[in-house]
This record gives sequence, C-alpha cells and structure tokens, in this order.
Amino acid sequence: WYHKEIYDFHTGDFINHAAHPYDAHPAGWLLMLRPIGIDAVNDIRPGTDGCVGPENCLRVISGMGTPILWWLALLALVVAAVWWLAGRDWRFGVPVLGVLSAWLPWFLYTSRPLFFFYAITIIPFSVIGLSMVMGLILGQPRAPGRRRGGIAVGLAVALVIVNFGYIYPVLTDQLLPYHQWLARMWLHSWI
Repeated sequence: WYHKEIYDFHTGDFINHAAHPYDAHPAGWLLMLRPIGIDAVNDIRPGTDGCVGPENCLRVISGMGTPILWWLALLALVVAAVWWLAGRDWRFGVPVLGVLSAWLPWFLYTSRPLFFFYAITIIPFSVIGLSMVMGLILGQPRAPGRRRGGIAVGLAVALVIVNFGYIYPVLTDQLLPYHQWLARMWLHSWI
C-alpha cells in the first residue's frame, strides 16, 4: 500500500504538472547543462560573516560534477561507441550500454520535473568509458607512442584536478565574493 502511494505520487497528475526552477531535461545531463542548487545565502554584506568587500559575498552549494571530467567522459563515450561498433571491440560497449540504460529511460518522464542528480547512476559507466579510452591513448607498454600517450593522459588528469580545485568552493558552501562565484558559473544555465 505504501509503495503504491509513493509510485502514484511520483507518476500522478500533481507531479506531472509541477514546475521547478532546477528542472533539468535529461538531454542536458551528459553535458551537465543544469545542475541543482542545494543551498544559497546571497547578498552577504561587506563586514558581515567574513565578507571583506567591496562587493557582496555569497555562500552556495551547487550539486554539480567537475565540468572538465563530465565533458571528457562524454567525449570518451563517443570514442567508446565508435571503438565498439567500428572497431568491433565488445568491451567498449559495456560503458556505452551502461550509460544508455541508466539515462534513456528518463526521457519517458520529461513531463514532470527531473533533476541533474538523477544522473548519478550514469557516473560509474562514464568513468569506465573514460578510463578505457585513456587506456587506448596511453597505449601498450613499450609501444613507440607510449610516452606521448602518458603525457596526454597525465595532462587530462591534471586538468580535471585543477578544475575540481577551482569549483570546490561552490560545492562546499565557502564564502565567495560575487564576481568569484560568477567566474565559476561557466554556463548561464548553472545560475
């Protein structure tokens, strides 16, 4: 009985006609086009709560991933699909089919509010796909291009680490002057 009530709530008329400012269509999930705001304290005046000014500060928690990691993973999934279909390597089909099976069913429910955090089920498969493609770039041990591949993979990993460090304040409710917060909101849809 209880589970039926939960199901009815999540599929009934109320939720199907609701609107939410952080509604994120699944078509944008792989690009991380609309993350969710979890908490925000806006307009902290200079001289209060540690804000030194001259402009107002804010504290936010944004439910988003590391953008460079998400975008590299999406690119890797495209490469994995090509490698699977054109290269006939079934192993690359695993992350592609995993992402598709965790993502495509959400398109059946676009009449109701959907949120970016539902994409969490995609992450394991996209990380597997990125790891597999990085393995391709790295190449075989003692292969002639191994050093170049290692440099490319190392640079990609370093870029992800730097990107995570840069957005860390908006993931953890740290006090930021408005212009510093805005600099971390790369897409207008993130605001």
